[in-house]
Amino acid sequence: MKTASISTSNVLTPLDAAIEAALCATHVETTKRGSDHSFTRQTADEWANALLAAVTLDLGPHATSDTTYTDGAPPSAHYARRQIHDFAKKFIPSTCKKNEISEKTWASFREAQCRLAEIRPWVHLRLNIANRYTDRPWGGRGVWGQTGENSPTAINSRILVRARRYVEEVLGVCPPPDVIAAHMTCGPGVNIGVPFVDTSPSRKLQCPMTGTRGGIALFKYLLKFTPELRDAILPESGKPGITFTECPGDKFTDVPKDRDIGRGITPPPVANGLIHQSLGWLMANRLKTWGLDLEYLPEVHQLLALQSSLTGSNSTVDLHRASDNITDLVVMWFFQHLQDWLWYMNGSRAAIVTRNEEQLKLETYAAMGNAFTFPLETLIFASLIASCVQECSEDRRSLLPERKYLEQGSVFGDDCVIPSGEVTSLFLGVLGYLGMEVNQEKTWSHPSVPFRESCGFDAYMGHNIRPYCIKTPDHRGPLAFEAWLYKIGNALFPRYIEYFGGVFLSQSALLRSWVDLFSSVWQGGAKFVPPTYPDDSGLFLIPGLERFLAELGLCAEPRKWCRKTQSYSFPVLTFKTLNDGQARDAVRWWERVKRLKQGDGRPSEIWNLVVRPEFRLVGPNRRLTLVTRVHVDLISPNAEATNTVTKGKTYPFQVCSANGRFGDVDDSKPRTPLESREGIDGVYFVRRRSRSFNNIDGAVLGLNYSTDRRYGRYSKAWVQIEYSSHGLYSSR
Repeated sequence: MKTASISTSNVLTPLDAAIEAALCATHVETTKRGSDHSFTRQTADEWANALLAAVTLDLGPHATSDTTYTDGAPPSAHYARRQIHDFAKKFIPSTCKKNEISEKTWASFREAQCRLAEIRPWVHLRLNIANRYTDRPWGGRGVWGQTGENSPTAINSRILVRARRYVEEVLGVCPPPDVIAAHMTCGPGVNIGVPFVDTSPSRKLQCPMTGTRGGIALFKYLLKFTPELRDAILPESGKPGITFTECPGDKFTDVPKDRDIGRGITPPPVANGLIHQSLGWLMANRLKTWGLDLEYLPEVHQLLALQSSLTGSNSTVDLHRASDNITDLVVMWFFQHLQDWLWYMNGSRAAIVTRNEEQLKLETYAAMGNAFTFPLETLIFASLIASCVQECSEDRRSLLPERKYLEQGSVFGDDCVIPSGEVTSLFLGVLGYLGMEVNQEKTWSHPSVPFRESCGFDAYMGHNIRPYCIKTPDHRGPLAFEAWLYKIGNALFPRYIEYFGGVFLSQSALLRSWVDLFSSVWQGGAKFVPPTYPDDSGLFLIPGLERFLAELGLCAEPRKWCRKTQSYSFPVLTFKTLNDGQARDAVRWWERVKRLKQGDGRPSEIWNLVVRPEFRLVGPNRRLTLVTRVHVDLISPNAEATNTVTKGKTYPFQVCSANGRFGDVDDSKPRTPLESREGIDGVYFVRRRSRSFNNIDGAVLGLNYSTDRRYGRYSKAWVQIEYSSHGLYSSR
């Protein structure tokens, strides 16, 4: 096996020069610990260049030049080519200005809206022709011209009409307003009037709440059916009742995507977002009953992609900006007989998007940032695929939907896995008929090409050759850059071993560069963690990796022995967001639970609040998760009668962060809307084996929101482990 040789002469190679520049960029001596000001974006640029030079030196001799995947090269050759090409694809260097990227993203979004406005007349005409098909399905020349029912117009119209009936069959009757109101909840993202630093429910449910004119009216109507949510909204200081701030529409913003352009999103106002969350959950629940479970579909698509790369039985189709390609005409046509659903969707939808002082009419029905965008596009594309499958079957003359045709394809958002051949041709044809653009770079349909791509999986000959794309670190400081190096090592080292072997990794330029950069600042050794831990907490324990690092002069950080527990503890890196929203929300939801469980409507009095953040191994995979333990001293109005809750006694309960959950969750039992994880309050209940909680039915709260990782810091923590004879750790 060929391995990359590393020069040991006095002449600097390009790799040595890149490493030297990266070490000089830290502006610290190798024997000292660098300060936060020593780790800047320029430092990240130099380190990324050094790592890219190492990857190029290692994988260059093994890479192939073919980009069509038809040369029959082994998977390692195509992985090497893609890893070199895409290594810095998502890395945003310090020379790139954020304002310029935002302007490019906004210009691209505006161009997409202008394109939809241009094609709007002929899309409207084609949908009207499809409506005529329902009157004369086999009308002959008078309707379809010389070729009759086999003309492209007739075939596309028949597919559209049948797909609309699939939509009607899947969604069914719209739920009553009390059900929609009961499922209104705060989403994890940002809304207009809510900053990135704090997206907690208590922050979103503060008055004045933002909303469009239609969204505010619909929200006030739904509040009549959910008094619990109405009581949870904090009134504006000095003003009784709930107040609102009217917004013209959604607000355009962008999130990082790659160095050339960002990803445009349109977060809605708070009132509109609450309704969107309810409609999105109800749509996803209806899709689940038809076999399209959005929670597990990514894993299904990855397995189908691996299988299809060997057999060619399925095609993978990806749309270019799918959410921006679905116009309001298309949605209203599909929901022509679902006016109740359409009334709620139109009432909460914004027709205008704003950016700074500029306003733009939204030709897209629901852009990214809307909670029901993803299940809506999944529903439409799945219905089109089922209709295309039925068009190629013996039931092509039938317009009635059947479940067996819906199960032959799979859709997750705009990622479509469909049978190859005629079905794929019909599906691509009907997408063009509706004015939607197919991403040709990510669409693979030829049976002889052993490559498929879906849901983050690049399957080639049954192997995942997805490269690792380095990203810019979000934080400064030695610990943040140490975590950044751990992410890179945990992503690239296993790939090197998988495709080229452990000997190749031990002699690779990447390992030497990684050790040189690590040793330039951190002299205490690397942190080793089990593979189930977060990728930024330490290096994953791969057999032989610790020995390879020791040969290069880098050893593991020493472990501690605890006599009390008779076990070792090892160091890990943890990330804590600088946000007290969890503690605030814990108290708010705790008050609500007590009031609702007691049933007397009288709020209980909170005494003594103590918040203790801890890092524990939680969840079925034992991941290290930030757990906030809140201890409260409380008194209940009926404390004398029950004698179970008394003043001065501490009752602990836990609040789980957004990256995990814990407890004895029984998903088999039906839940009330309040007890649903997507319920009105954004929390879910789990049972706890504790007698002290009997009077309130054992509630443990897990808040359903996330905080921006840009606002936080890394710290060092110790976790107890069991040390095996092989030197590997297994968490308790």
